[in-house]
Amino acid sequence: DDTSTAYMSMKLDSTLITKQTVEGKGFGLLGTYRNILTNSICNTIPDEQIAHSWGNGRPGEICSKDLVRVTWTGFLQPKYTDIYRFYTNSDDGVEVYINNVLVHEVASPHHDEPNADMPSGPISLQAGHLYTIRVVYTEYGERGHISLKWSSEHQEKEIIPRPALYRPDMVPSDSAGSLITESYW
Repeated sequence: DDTSTAYMSMKLDSTLITKQTVEGKGFGLLGTYRNILTNSICNTIPDEQIAHSWGNGRPGEICSKDLVRVTWTGFLQPKYTDIYRFYTNSDDGVEVYINNVLVHEVASPHHDEPNADMPSGPISLQAGHLYTIRVVYTEYGERGHISLKWSSEHQEKEIIPRPALYRPDMVPSDSAGSLITESYW
């Protein structure tokens, strides 16, 4: 009947729109590494993605091995229009902000669960649009590691790849979407 055909057509159109993909062209985020005690910057480096395991080594190469805070900043460009969740796995505390809104926080160390991906609540993102992202990781001591993943109905859970991440100084002028923010933090 015509009603079910129209419904199926709308559902199909909606599915096609949801499954629209936009391939990013990013180069990663900017990581600022600070000593917690002095708040002094010990290194600022581009990071292709947030997936680090320093063990007992030194985050940011020249920083001390403990009492370090890393703040990654830039922009995030989703491939699909969908409801996303973010996941972190870190030795100590981590916060994830999208458009200056705290969407995920693990305040206490969770190194007792080395393979645990701590999930965020759901957040709606549009394919191709740029969102500000800020990730703050604190390494208090012991084995330092952090990873940042995402997933959605159409996005398999994975470490957020380099092409979906843009440093603050590398925002594309020909991006497929528009910047979804009033101001940069």
